[in-house]
Amino acid sequence: GSSVIHCYATPRDGFDMRPLNAWILATFPSDVVIDTFTPLVTAPYALNNTYDIGDGTHPNIAGHALIGSTVLPYLI
Repeated sequence: GSSVIHCYATPRDGFDMRPLNAWILATFPSDVVIDTFTPLVTAPYALNNTYDIGDGTHPNIAGHALIGSTVLPYLI
């Protein structure tokens, strides 16, 4: 059978996504949750400028590449 995999919400400037991510982890088994938050975050919960398209919400090409490399091991 196939598994459903859930990804954490990515960081956003001005809005703390950690409560949503805590809910995701509390709701789904940890073996089907991928942490796509930590690789992109800067303190305390903003999208790191390195991965920000410029609006504080959407990842740029480098951000999407990092998300892809984070998710890839779960797909192969």
